[in-house]
Amino acid sequence: MQVGAFLTGSHATRLAEDLQKRGHDARVVVETDTSGRPWHIVRVGRFIDRYTALGAANRLKSAEGVPTMVVTELLSGPALR
Repeated sequence: MQVGAFLTGSHATRLAEDLQKRGHDARVVVETDTSGRPWHIVRVGRFIDRYTALGAANRLKSAEGVPTMVVTELLSGPALR
């Protein structure tokens, strides 16, 4: 799930580290938008299905007060043909 997106990397790192200190599996990924700007995106957890992710998102939102959004993260690998 996504809990934040920042143009400033230090803001994303701070949020991820705060969540990690509270026991959450938080990480920062960087994705570039169509204008070439790098977005530093904070994501928490990896889930086997959307239903599980939605439950975790609701619990995190209640416990930590952070906005949550369930997203699909594609794994990198060879291009599909």
